[in-house]
Parts: sequence; structure tokens; C-alpha cells
Amino acid sequence: MNIEPEKNDRKRSFDEESPSSNKRSQTPSQNSFHPNLFSGMLQTGNGHQPMMDSTISLLNKRDEFLALKYKGLRDDFVTNKRKKLAKLEPVDLPQKRSRDDLAPFVYDTGKQEKLDNQVKYGPKATLDKKELTRLSSHFGGDVGERFTQYSNKRKDYVDAAEKANRPLTLQEHDVKMGKDPGSTSINHIIASGTGQNMFNRMTLQFLDGEKSTRKDNIQKATASVESGKGGFEGLFANAEKMRQRTASRKEVLKGLAQQAAAVGRMTGVGREILKEESADQGYGKKSHGAIEHEGKRNAMMKDVLNAFQGKHEDTRMNSYKSFMKNTFDSTGNLRLGNGKANGRVSTGFDMPLNADLKPTQRGLRLLEAHETFGMPNMLDGSKKGSGIFTTTKSGKLLTSSIEKKK
Repeated sequence: MNIEPEKNDRKRSFDEESPSSNKRSQTPSQNSFHPNLFSGMLQTGNGHQPMMDSTISLLNKRDEFLALKYKGLRDDFVTNKRKKLAKLEPVDLPQKRSRDDLAPFVYDTGKQEKLDNQVKYGPKATLDKKELTRLSSHFGGDVGERFTQYSNKRKDYVDAAEKANRPLTLQEHDVKMGKDPGSTSINHIIASGTGQNMFNRMTLQFLDGEKSTRKDNIQKATASVESGKGGFEGLFANAEKMRQRTASRKEVLKGLAQQAAAVGRMTGVGREILKEESADQGYGKKSHGAIEHEGKRNAMMKDVLNAFQGKHEDTRMNSYKSFMKNTFDSTGNLRLGNGKANGRVSTGFDMPLNADLKPTQRGLRLLEAHETFGMPNMLDGSKKGSGIFTTTKSGKLLTSSIEKKK
């Protein structure tokens, strides 16, 4: 399925601030269809509310929303007359995090408590050889290895923090004052390997959904059932046609849900990272000038869609890299911290702390995004190396940075 922005005089499917619509010049592919079908099936009951509201409820349910999480879905497809999809009620969103429901943190310098569970997974975690081959074919290159695209200049992170009106970390303060910060590294809050793993798995999910939204399947799902011969023969013929149409509609909706969830997951976490940047960072720097947050979101959406369904391999790979560089490898998700601690935290969520060892507002925002949009089987902590935080034997949560006291 090719998902394209709608015209400027209409609300967008994914987001009210999604990219402006420039019609593409290429001929639609076999899997293309009008975007109204995609947006219409997933709108909520409050007018043209952004499609994101409808798709977020799918994300932590492992995309098993068919008829189970939306009221009246089966009846809609069987009778095509009871409730309209626009009136279906989404599942409630998770409650926001507070500072009080988290275990104590410890600012690590590499010499403190022994670790209990070190979160450790990268871009190809849980992916088998067949899936990696499929990804390589889609992107025309290996996306199983981590891309490192962030700036290696320490001063850039001092400047970024000041432009975003954030207090400096201990290491950033020393760099600003021209002092030796000691063991220092550029530390991610949400690990870039985690972000790449999400992107890889969502690409596969989007491609799976594309199979269900082929043009021939869309035609079957929207076909009219005309009256045929009379008597039992005609009755049975019409019943079979209706059965086929109902089955096609269910398959199409499942495919749409998979694609919507894939786009929603990546743009959902990306938007929260973008909020932590100044106007000239990330996509702003890429455009050679400051752009407002809305413009960044539009650029990010374009990258996600092109990575999933771009016409050429180069387009898909370049968009993949651009998204990673301007979100997980951007200053909105990075800061200077202790180098030894960074290695011990590994791919666990690296909560930035204030001078009182309490989570910062940026940290809480990104933690909520990580929990909402992250892959459930990687976050549940049921296996060694999984979970959200790297923990110590005493039950504390490891972090690699704190802010300088004023």
C-alpha cells in the first residue's frame, strides 16, 4: 500500500501537522490506492481527529486489535450497516509516568555496585536470517549493523543543551569551562540500537501489511454483490460472494492496522525526541536553517514513509538513515555523560538526572515514549538482557549523567 499525504485543504490521516501534499509523479504501484480508504477506516468519532489517536491503542497490543479491541468490528464487516468505523472506541492510553513510581537511581562511574540485569540488544535482536535477508533486499544494504551518525564534537552538546534551555551535565559544564571532564562519552537516552531494532521490525510489519492491501484485495473488499439467478442457486452464489468480500475486508483492515501501527510507532517516539531540540538542530540543521517543530515532524514523517515504501532502494536506505540521524542520533536524545558508566548502562534506558538524582522532564518524556512505543517483548524484562533499565544487585537503576548544581 502506498500511503500519501492528502491535499492541503483537508486534515491529515497520521497527524494534523503531517507533510504538505505534493502529488508524486510516478505511476501508482500495484499496491497503491486512494489514501482516503486508509484514513477513513481508522478515524475516531471526534470528527477528523488525527489518525495517530486511533493507532496508538494498537501499539502495545502487538497488533492483535481485530474485533477484540474495537467494539462492533465483526458486526460491521458482516452486516456493513450497524456501526460505522468512524464511531469505534479506541482502548485507553497508558497513564503518564511520575517521578515517584520509579526505583532509586544511581549515577554510575563504572566503579560502583555490581549489576543484576544489563539490558543489551541491538539492531538485529530477535530477527532471524530470513528476516534480515528480507530487510537487506528492501533497503539494498545491511541494516543489521548499527549506524553511528551523531556528532563527535563535545562542544556541540554543550551548545545544544544551552539552546534548549537545559542545565548542563557535569561533563558538559567542564567542557564549557575548558576543564578536563575525565572519562566522558556521548550518551544516548534511548539507545540507538534500540531505535534501529524498532525500525527494522516495523519495516517488516509494514511490508506484511502491504501484502494484505494489494489492489486486487482492495477490489474484492469493496466489490458490490449483485443479484444473480433466482432460487437456491442464486442465493448460494450471493452468499459465497458476500463471504469472500467479508474475508477480504478483514484481511485489508488487518493490513491497514499493521501499516498504521508501524508508522505510528516510529513517528510517535520520534516526535517526543524532536521536542527536546532547538529549531536549528536535527532536521533543522539538515535544511540549513532553523525550522519550527511542525516542519521537523513533516520531514520525519516523509522519511518514515519513504523508508517503508520508497520507489527505489537508495531512497529507502537514505530515508532510513536520515530518520535515525535526526531522531535517535540527534541532540534531543543525546548528552555528555560518564564514559565508563555509558558502557555499563549499555542499551538500557539511560535516564538523565538533575543534581538531586531525580529524573529530568526530558527523561520522563522520553521514558513515556519508550514505554508506549517500544517493542513489548524487549521491554518486559522476562529474559536476561531485556527490560527497560539496567539494574544493580541492590535494585537501583543505572544512569550515566547528572546535571551540575547551580
